[in-house]
Amino acid sequence: MIARLAVVATVGFALLLPYAAAASVQPRPAVLIVMAPGLRSEDLTYPDLQAITRLREHAAVGWIITRTAAKAGPHFSNLASGLLTIGSGSRALADEDSHYRGSQDLAALRTANERLDHTVPIGALGDVCRRAHLRISVYGGLGGVEPNRGALLLAMDPAGRVDHYESARQPDVRAPYGVRTDISRLPSPEPGALTVWMYSDIMRAETYAHFCLGDIARGHRRQALRVFGRLLTNRLIPAIEQAHRERRPLLVILTSPTPSRRTVRSDRLAPLMISGAGFEGSVYSRSTHRSGIALNTDILPTVAGFLRVAPAAQATGRALISHGPSTSIPEWQQQHDQTLLVSRLQIALGGLPQLRLAITLIMALLLLISRWIARPVTTLRLATCLGAALLAFTALQTVSSLFQPLTVETGRLLAVVIAATAILVYLIAPRKAAALSYGLVTVIATLVAGLLALHPDGLGKAWLSYNVMYGTRMYGIGNEMAGVWLAATIITIQVPLWQRYRRIAAGLLALATALAVLPWAGADMGAGLTLAVMAAYTGTASLPRRRRMVALPVILTLGIVMLGLVLAITDRGPDASHLGRALAADSGLWQMMLRKIALNIDTTVRSTWAITLASSLAGIAWIGRSSLSDGWRSSIQSLYIGTAVIYLVNDTGVVAAALSAGTGFCALALAAGAALPKTPEAQRVRDH
Repeated sequence: MIARLAVVATVGFALLLPYAAAASVQPRPAVLIVMAPGLRSEDLTYPDLQAITRLREHAAVGWIITRTAAKAGPHFSNLASGLLTIGSGSRALADEDSHYRGSQDLAALRTANERLDHTVPIGALGDVCRRAHLRISVYGGLGGVEPNRGALLLAMDPAGRVDHYESARQPDVRAPYGVRTDISRLPSPEPGALTVWMYSDIMRAETYAHFCLGDIARGHRRQALRVFGRLLTNRLIPAIEQAHRERRPLLVILTSPTPSRRTVRSDRLAPLMISGAGFEGSVYSRSTHRSGIALNTDILPTVAGFLRVAPAAQATGRALISHGPSTSIPEWQQQHDQTLLVSRLQIALGGLPQLRLAITLIMALLLLISRWIARPVTTLRLATCLGAALLAFTALQTVSSLFQPLTVETGRLLAVVIAATAILVYLIAPRKAAALSYGLVTVIATLVAGLLALHPDGLGKAWLSYNVMYGTRMYGIGNEMAGVWLAATIITIQVPLWQRYRRIAAGLLALATALAVLPWAGADMGAGLTLAVMAAYTGTASLPRRRRMVALPVILTLGIVMLGLVLAITDRGPDASHLGRALAADSGLWQMMLRKIALNIDTTVRSTWAITLASSLAGIAWIGRSSLSDGWRSSIQSLYIGTAVIYLVNDTGVVAAALSAGTGFCALALAAGAALPKTPEAQRVRDH
């Protein structure tokens, strides 16, 4: 009996063994990256690219910002830099004509990128694939008449190598430069491999357009798009459907590493489609906090997350995810158009450093010369009018996120109307100048605080913000907004509360600190530290003099403890902020501090913001001699302290400090109205 059971068990085990072995063997993942340099928004509805509509059923769509470290070229970004940026996961720099022939070019790339203000881990994408035990194969080349191996910049490992490279170039006398991409030589993605298809015919047609008539150039581009449509229809879509049927893990990324040369100069967006790994609907970037807008540096951590391998610590992007319902092609294009419009408005009506420099410098000079003229009223009123105009325009820049989108022409007209209205109100009712000034700064302070609490991502669309095409600070409070908000918050809180309710003022500043520093609100440690210092200063000033010396060490200790708690709970994972990644890396925090110091020194020496800062501080010092109420006078000392702190702790702190001092200068000048300094000559004019 026992023998029979043993035989049955043996036979059963033998029959089940193949199934168990098959179940234990997991299909190896595959990654396919399709690069189509020159693909743009208008191409999405091209009749011969109907495959895009079919692909959308299997993918999440959006746009990537193709910003690189390049400072030259038609879009401040060239093809080689775009490929190297995606492959490094950090904004990188490569020559426009980089052919990448081997170790000599790799050494030159490392030398060029070591001069940047951030680390570029060259070969990071290839390194991720090596650690995941994937082969690396690149098909398709760049360049025109001469073959160009620059496509390797995308997928090479840190040693500058790939496992297989094939240019897939085919002679064709009817094509630009006499060559085209042979799509029949672009193989299907293999399991256990990273496959790159570099389809450069679209970009080749655009660069060749200079040498032929318009109709012929357009014909070349249409033919390139037609062949690209066949590539998607006959190769890419069947590969995706087959992987889906066989339940093989396949990640497909389709995009362009650089904007089309036929778009406007400010357009840095390129179409992005990601298929597999559960991607559907819209792409959501945890770098931009936007649905449908991602960074080119997000592609590396997305591939790393799919392969379950940690990306390089120096990579600045974050893994993409899908979000929301499916997006139609018109909606996809509309998102591009709206983002481009916001970018144009921010370029035309954004920080405007030259305008601010001119106005603050003229105001300071007018105040200065008023000391040596017999009747300074006209000079002082002219300075006040300039201050009213600039302060009103700053308020408009802040609230602009509420009525987007506008055309650039409408925005300029609105700016002129708002500035002229502020001047007119002052001239009609000069005795209400202080009320007008306080009303404008209150609008700035309360609106920014409200948006930080309820809709922080909306501030990225304001004119007083970074350009959205830079892909930085599209959420929370940025460097420029932080400077303006600091001055407006100080004046809004201290003017009515300083004399009798300083403790309430300190509490409100502490609340503003929380709004500035919380990651789901302002997410700006520099602005938070500055407002915390202001809260401590205001709270200490509310105490009797004997207790201030005791309170200072207590407040300092409490501040250190709170900072330590913030650093302790800061996320250090792949989706962490720059501070969290610096804390996770060896000596990363120290390196970040050194970079901030070097960047501050460089921008202070080379930027016109330093002159704006100096002239604003000089103007504030002059206004301190005027007939101001105690509430306004108390804000002067606070502005000095806040401007100094934000200069020290913020990236490019001279910008935030100049905007803080400049906003305070304009508000104080308007609040003083035509008030004259307390001198005998001024008293005689006042009596007259």
